[in-house]
Amino acid sequence: MTDVVIGLGIAATFLVVSLAATSSMTYRNKVFVVVGLPLLLGSILTTVPVINQAFATPQDRVEIIAKQYSFEVRGRARVGVPVEIVTTSSDVTHGVMIRDLGVNLQSIPRRENRVVVVPDKPGSFEILCVEYCDVGHGFMKGVLVVEN
Repeated sequence: MTDVVIGLGIAATFLVVSLAATSSMTYRNKVFVVVGLPLLLGSILTTVPVINQAFATPQDRVEIIAKQYSFEVRGRARVGVPVEIVTTSSDVTHGVMIRDLGVNLQSIPRRENRVVVVPDKPGSFEILCVEYCDVGHGFMKGVLVVEN
């Protein structure tokens, strides 16, 4: 699907550029059409995979419960499968960051925050607390395992 969208974007860009070269537009407008529109189209097309991931229907679910000074991880995550990561806290506000998966959420008592990601490689991914929660904050770590 993404290849089709990129192909259509390239075709549209060539069409716009060829029309700009033959029309009676001012020099300034031609520069915008020849340079600006392809850049705009390119930036839109590069966001397609991000948008697809954001609207992916999660098939797996991982719950991360933060508490001073550890993370409890429930559920599973698999490579290439959309996973919904849900986080909450059992005591104070924490920050849940899984750098290699691009996850950065606040973990707040009595509230669930969630994000959908599609892991692209298996392994053990470090979970860090990025919201100062008390004296043991620097030692608060966990692991999310992504299976093949």
